[in-house]
Amino acid sequence: MILASACRKQLWPGGWPSPRASATWRAAVRKGEVREKEKKLKRSGFTLIELLVVIAIIAILAAILFPVFARARENARKSTCQSNLKQLSQAVLMYAQDYDETLPGANCEALDAGRCWNLVAYPYIKNTGVFRCPSDAAPLLIEPGANPCGGSFKGVPASAVAHHLSYGFNLQQPNRALSQIQEVSSVMMLIESKHPWAEVGPQPPYNYVAWSAVRNRHSEGSNIAFMDGHVKWFKSDAILAGRGMKNIDSDGG
Repeated sequence: MILASACRKQLWPGGWPSPRASATWRAAVRKGEVREKEKKLKRSGFTLIELLVVIAIIAILAAILFPVFARARENARKSTCQSNLKQLSQAVLMYAQDYDETLPGANCEALDAGRCWNLVAYPYIKNTGVFRCPSDAAPLLIEPGANPCGGSFKGVPASAVAHHLSYGFNLQQPNRALSQIQEVSSVMMLIESKHPWAEVGPQPPYNYVAWSAVRNRHSEGSNIAFMDGHVKWFKSDAILAGRGMKNIDSDGG
C-alpha cells in the first residue's frame, strides 16, 4: 500500500509517471541487472583449489610433452643431416666417376691440395648449406683465407667453400681408386666431425682413436655415409670401437 501510494504521488495527471518516477525505476532496473551479473560471475569463478588443480595438470602435461617435442625436433635435424650426407656422398661419387674413378683428397696435405673433397663436391651441389649439420652450433667459415687448401676446382676457389664444416672425409681413402675398395657398403666415406677429415675406431699401429674428434650430435651418436652412398646412424660407442664400419677393407683394399 505504501509503495502504491508512493507511486501514485509520482504520477502526473492522467496517470503518466513523472520524470522523477521514471528515473527511479530505471535506476532500480540497472541496479538489479548489476546484481544479477555479480551473482553470475560469482557462480562461474574458480576457487583456489580448482586453480591449483588446473596449474598442476598443465605442469604435468608440459613435463610429458616438452621432451617429446625436443625429440621430434632432434629427429628432424637428424634426418636433415642424413640428407646432407647423402647429397655430399653422391657428389663425391660423381666426381670420382668424372675423374678416372679416383676419390678426392681428404685434407690440405693430400697429393693435390686443390682437390680436397669439400672443394670438389661443391660444384655438383652448389649449396654451402649441406656442409653444415643443423645440430652443429659452430658456424661455417666461408671467407677469404678460411680454407687453407688453396687452389680452385671448376672455377670455384677454395675460399668460396667452407673449411670448418660439420663433416669429415675418411682419412684413409684420399686419392684412392674406387676399384681398390672392395666392401663399399661397410667402408666409411663421410662422418660427422670437427674437421674436414676423420677416422673411426682404434688406428694401427698404436690403436689410438683418431684425434679428429667424431661429433656425436644426434642422440649420443652420429650419421655416417658409406662408399656405396648409403647413410646410417651409429651410437658413439660403436663408432669408437669401429663396429659396423671400416676405414679400409679388411684385406687392406
